[in-house]
Amino acid sequence: MSTEEFDEKELNKLFRPAANSSKEDNGKVTIIGGSSLFHGAPILALKTASQVVDMVFFSSPEPSVGKVAEKIKSQLGSFIWVPFAEVGEYIQKSDAVLIGPGLMRHHKKIPNPKFPACPAGRQNPNKLDKVGQETKKITETLLREFPQKQ
Repeated sequence: MSTEEFDEKELNKLFRPAANSSKEDNGKVTIIGGSSLFHGAPILALKTASQVVDMVFFSSPEPSVGKVAEKIKSQLGSFIWVPFAEVGEYIQKSDAVLIGPGLMRHHKKIPNPKFPACPAGRQNPNKLDKVGQETKKITETLLREFPQKQ
């Protein structure tokens, strides 16, 4: 474990867009994430990206995440909520893509023979449930269709 303390001066080393930069100077990113369970991770990614790049396109395969995003839109002026069916168009416009914050990745639970009364069982990393399979399919499809994107 490191005993190093946080030094606020380190924050000054982080990239900050110039005050007079335009929507073409600091890039565009598409963020794909969120699920019925996880709204926080993609919202945090969205807030962070909107401080660094000029435009953030935000989409989720889970429609309820769009409702959450719309609620915070007034606080962040540099993102566009994108219906998931149209995400490919916005990836093409983007310099980079972030896939995954808040997407579900469940594995099937299998009974643990040592503890048969335990209802949770243990996770089987080779057996994705339906939601995990959908996340895997989305990720593999996007990586295959847009291999040139950062």
